[in-house]
Amino acid sequence: MRTAFLFLTLLISATSPCSALTQEAADFLKTAGLDPASPDVIAADKDGTIQTTFRGDPVTFSLEKLAIEKKTNAVRSFVASRRVARELRTNFKGYKLPAAGGIPDYDGMYLTPAERLLMADKIVE
Repeated sequence: MRTAFLFLTLLISATSPCSALTQEAADFLKTAGLDPASPDVIAADKDGTIQTTFRGDPVTFSLEKLAIEKKTNAVRSFVASRRVARELRTNFKGYKLPAAGGIPDYDGMYLTPAERLLMADKIVE
């Protein structure tokens, strides 16, 4: 019985959504011009911690951490970049790269190595 209860508890916690942003992070996002309740912000938060590389060194990013560190440009870039990553993963064939102006606030630094390769494939497509 205890084993079954433990299994159900683990299953529920593994399938439950990520915790919401702290109030401090949500308040900062508002000052950065982002709505903490917007679908893009919620999705970027649910992406959790992104493990990637910067010039060969491992780095991690999360919306929560960037907001707590009060990095205005970084939170905007993180949200925009995570939106691009989701769009590429879910609709690679249908995703259209923007014209000359690019994607406002996009920064490939906030993509995983696999997502960067996906973007490269899209660029050369």
